Amino acid sequence: MTSLTEILIVHRLLPIEQVDTVRLSDRADEAAVRSMVEAGTISELQFAKARAGQNNLPFVELLDYPVDRLAVAKVPASVCRRANVLPTAFEDRRLVVAVLNPGDVFAFNDVQEAAGMRVSPVGVEPSDLQAAISRYHRADNRTDLAQLGFVVTPP
Repeated sequence: MTSLTEILIVHRLLPIEQVDTVRLSDRADEAAVRSMVEAGTISELQFAKARAGQNNLPFVELLDYPVDRLAVAKVPASVCRRANVLPTAFEDRRLVVAVLNPGDVFAFNDVQEAAGMRVSPVGVEPSDLQAAISRYHRADNRTDLAQLGFVVTPP
């Protein structure tokens, strides 16, 4: 499997000068790239795109992506928040799910069990995913119930 640092270099997102620093470190590749995000060398978006590329997954930006509300409804908000996922579409009898960590087997099991169908992951940037989960599962709080047409009386 291609390393995250190699992907970032090939896509000209990481200066080649940074490679020596990464190779001298005995941390795992992902931890090294995470430290580059924290240092501001690369962005969280670039990291997320590299992770999707490393796992041969498509990458989506949920703000611009046509999310299917029927897909969202297949998985409860509590599961989406706990597993850091958001169902976005149906494709070939599978539920397409935006995920932060494509290697999180537990998250996939939770989603498959909740939805009753197999899933196909797509990569996404963390803040984009959190905003989308909040946007599509916003009926969890009182003010959003009013936006959905429910009568909300103050306490």
